[in-house]
Amino acid sequence: MMRFLCKLIEGRAMSASTYNISIERNVDFCLVLTLKNDTGTAIDVTNATIDSEIKQDYYLPTIQTFTVTKVTPASGLIKLTLTAAQTALLHPGPLKYDVLVKYADGTIQKILKGAVAVDTNISTLS
Repeated sequence: MMRFLCKLIEGRAMSASTYNISIERNVDFCLVLTLKNDTGTAIDVTNATIDSEIKQDYYLPTIQTFTVTKVTPASGLIKLTLTAAQTALLHPGPLKYDVLVKYADGTIQKILKGAVAVDTNISTLS
């Protein structure tokens, strides 16, 4: 059984909320988000497409893509994950991420953005 230690935050629509994250290399990463509009009401993402990537900057290639899981779509609850193999490929240095939502009507909205700090580990498991 895979176990994640997840952080839970809220992302609000209108302008993207900023939330900086720290990812440890060589371990699984999980971030649980509750997406809400500017009045605090949950955003239903049942029929939406959600994408989240890590890059050095918007014009550079994607370094990693989060797996996005709709935990409770009607309540806006989603989970972003990276496996230990994916976090092993991250490098220390300035990185950024964002979360984009494309709704059924074609509207695209950036919900969350922030910096990514990559922490290296002292111990290793083989």
